[in-house]
Amino acid sequence: MIAPQILYEFYSVVTNPRRIEPPLSRELAVEICRTMQESPELVKITPSSNTLREAFSLVEEHGIKGAGVFDCVLAATAKENDVDAIYTQNVGDFERFDFLTVENPLGDGNQT
Repeated sequence: MIAPQILYEFYSVVTNPRRIEPPLSRELAVEICRTMQESPELVKITPSSNTLREAFSLVEEHGIKGAGVFDCVLAATAKENDVDAIYTQNVGDFERFDFLTVENPLGDGNQT
């Protein structure tokens, strides 16, 4: 399953020379994102009209500030779409959400 936010974050990382060297070209990154979005093998999940309310409830519940709000939006989107497990290299950012099982697919112990 994939949410739109994942594609936005993927694009942001792979085109940023501070994150990867060499970064992907804008054209290639867009092509990859569009291919994933259009793939019939990937189930797409989307935020609902309640996502904002749920995300800010998570912000309040966990005392989250700054960019952590984006993790709350993704967690709320997962919850609303009955997704109970996610794969991320940022395991620590999502362990606080007791409705999610979180696993690093790279298994390298690195968290960014």
